[in-house]
Amino acid sequence: MQRTDRRYRALAALGLAGTVAGAALLAALAPGAGASSLFGAEPLAEDSAVALAQPVDGTRWGLVVVERLQPEADCWRRQADGLVGLGSNALSNDALCNRLQSSSGYSLRAADQDLASPWRLRIEVVGQRLELQALNPTLPEPITIGTAPLVSASDGQALPAFSLNPGWSLQKRSYQGRLLSHVYVSSRDSLSQLQARADGREQPGAGAPGLAPALPPLTARARGLEAGIAPAQVISLQVVPFRGEADLTASN
Repeated sequence: MQRTDRRYRALAALGLAGTVAGAALLAALAPGAGASSLFGAEPLAEDSAVALAQPVDGTRWGLVVVERLQPEADCWRRQADGLVGLGSNALSNDALCNRLQSSSGYSLRAADQDLASPWRLRIEVVGQRLELQALNPTLPEPITIGTAPLVSASDGQALPAFSLNPGWSLQKRSYQGRLLSHVYVSSRDSLSQLQARADGREQPGAGAPGLAPALPPLTARARGLEAGIAPAQVISLQVVPFRGEADLTASN
């Protein structure tokens, strides 16, 4: 009986270990959870992918990333008016053009760190332009990734293309040296740097994010002014000679 109990306990321990290992694997595969070590990123060749703004309705825009998988594939054409016209292969041939239209096909990455929920990409109309932004609802300000002209694209075949800000690029996700179809909108800067810049705490040429530049020591006069003490003023006083009792009696 004891041998049987020991066998069941051993099997239960193995089952528990398998459950824990499986949970750890699922956690590692979850977007952004440990993905910085699980997945890699490889730069895309110049002009092999574009980030486009596609109209969804009268007020909303969606992000579309199109990657050219073959050098001569007709995936898109840049037009004289600044728009990008989609080629026939972009709409019908997945072997020649990789067209990504949702968060399952692209995601955010900053300094080798995958950004999971609640981070997401969105397009906002700001004045006369479109802004591609990284948004986290728990933070006060979005991070601007790039801009595109605000123009009409009624037929959906010619779309505004985003110019990414310095430090941002499109990259391919990789796993153990193998390229995947997933595309990163990736920043070389860390998330803390991006947030500081969005909040206005980091300015070009400034030091560490969030730190104010050192100020020279206050002079004594400046310390007085800072404390609300008015600066000393020279007051002219009339000198009155002292007169004793004898002087007073004589004058009377």
